[in-house]
Amino acid sequence: MAYNLQDQEQIDELKAFWKTYGNSLMWLAVIALACFAGWRAWNWYQDSHAQDAAAEYAGLVSSAEAGKVEQVRERYQAIQKGFSGTAYAGMAGLRAAEAYAKAGDAAAATAALQDVMKSTGEPGFRAIAAVRLAGLQLDQKQYDDALKTLDAGNTGPVEGEMAGNVADRRGDILMAQGKTAEARAAWEAALKALPRQASLRQFVQFKLDSVAH
Repeated sequence: MAYNLQDQEQIDELKAFWKTYGNSLMWLAVIALACFAGWRAWNWYQDSHAQDAAAEYAGLVSSAEAGKVEQVRERYQAIQKGFSGTAYAGMAGLRAAEAYAKAGDAAAATAALQDVMKSTGEPGFRAIAAVRLAGLQLDQKQYDDALKTLDAGNTGPVEGEMAGNVADRRGDILMAQGKTAEARAAWEAALKALPRQASLRQFVQFKLDSVAH
């Protein structure tokens, strides 16, 4: 098919344009494809990473339920090493601490709970870990340390049922120190914070009734 003069001029302009900008356009296309491929790979990695973390956590829970503390320890270390930035790390720390405490290894339980308080980014995990750690310290009669553990700087922001749990634990510690009036005030605060359906309410009320006179 013959080209007329106007067609030929357009072809020449296109050739000139491609000669000047073609290489740059090719690189832009390559970069765009690389970015898209990278985005797909990152999504795949995130999904795969989460699945691997979930599998490790499931193994930890299974080992804990079977009372296999050494396997719990191995799983927890693997999660800490490979998945420290995920929610599974916080959950694993709480579950591992429970297994250690049941096995009588208070030091390992304390370390796991401290790990959760320092590294977790999940709301509420710090407070749960703090309440449990304060409980361990209460059992060991480390009353001052237990109260410090429940400071707002350690628990993070708490409200509702979690605030009630923190106040209840504080009351237990104060009562162990013989500070009955302060313990009563803490339990009253716990009762106000706890929702009506919370199972802890009846225990807090029992404690209040026991110091009513």
